[in-house]
Amino acid sequence: MRVGRADRDLDLPRVLDSAAPASGADQRHRLSPTAVGIAVAAIGITLAAIGIALAAIGIAITVWIGLAVGVAPVGNPLAADRLPVRTRIAHPELEAVTRPRLIATDLDGTFLRPDGNVSALNARAVEKAAEYGIPFVVATGRPSRWLGVLDAVARAHPQVIVSNGGAVVDLATRTPILEFPLVTALTIGVLDELRQQIPGMTYGFETGVGFGCEPDSPSRQRQEPGHFVGSVDELIAALGPIIKVLGFHPGIDSEHLTAQAAPIIGERLTLTHASVSQPYGMIELTAPGISKASTLAKVCADLHVDAADVIAFGDMPNDADMLDWVGQGFVVANGHHTMKTRGYTEVASNAEDGVGRTILDLLS
Repeated sequence: MRVGRADRDLDLPRVLDSAAPASGADQRHRLSPTAVGIAVAAIGITLAAIGIALAAIGIAITVWIGLAVGVAPVGNPLAADRLPVRTRIAHPELEAVTRPRLIATDLDGTFLRPDGNVSALNARAVEKAAEYGIPFVVATGRPSRWLGVLDAVARAHPQVIVSNGGAVVDLATRTPILEFPLVTALTIGVLDELRQQIPGMTYGFETGVGFGCEPDSPSRQRQEPGHFVGSVDELIAALGPIIKVLGFHPGIDSEHLTAQAAPIIGERLTLTHASVSQPYGMIELTAPGISKASTLAKVCADLHVDAADVIAFGDMPNDADMLDWVGQGFVVANGHHTMKTRGYTEVASNAEDGVGRTILDLLS
């Protein structure tokens, strides 16, 4: 977003003789050099008088005025019948590029390096944003339990969007501030239909603070202490409000699983997916209308920041709504192939600290 300077051409109208030309006549007004000289001198005197008057009352003003006057010999028409006046008013207090008022980013595959850690350069970028008073908001598919990696960026915004927008949690305490739970009866109905039409589906359930999955689920989260294992009905009863459902399939990758599930789910739930490093496909479901974008919009509203003043970074389809919503979306070079065709600005990969480098460039 660039701020332009006032730079206008003002067209002054022709000054016509008070006497109307005779019918059918092609009359032009002729001025002698003497007359033109007197007129220009009069203008100069007037401008000088204005300058003296302004100086007398202590007003400092810089004006650049260009006068183009066409003068022809006596007997020829005046060549220039307009006086283009260009005014140029400088605004040194305005920056050439407006900085973002809020920065949002995904974590895995985007802000985090391939080893899952925060690089020194990316941490420095968060510090720089904080110095300018720019909130750095994390919007991740991770649950609240997996935010320890953010200890390396203590000056990140204290509210983190987790579970693809299913909740906002306090970074310090890892407790939910805001949740968008799924409707139980609707969700169970959708999951039953998916299992009927795509045999082999198993499920996991995220809450603001916990997790549970079916016995045959391949989720690595089943290895965590405190997780629940049971049937869908048992899990929902034990866990309480669900903010995200994970759907697994051992023989279908995430992209194809999403394509098969989409017409079954329709608009009843929000469907997306991200890459997984395990040998199974996974889809992610949140309440209808809930995504990283919708929850980021609520965070921005609380901070009185418009979407146009926000930039965001992502790599996978679950980031697309967020990158579409903000003023400018950036996709890292290692992003999903579908993200490269959506018109986002491509930056260096997460292995090359693309997020941090872009932020530092914008704030330099």
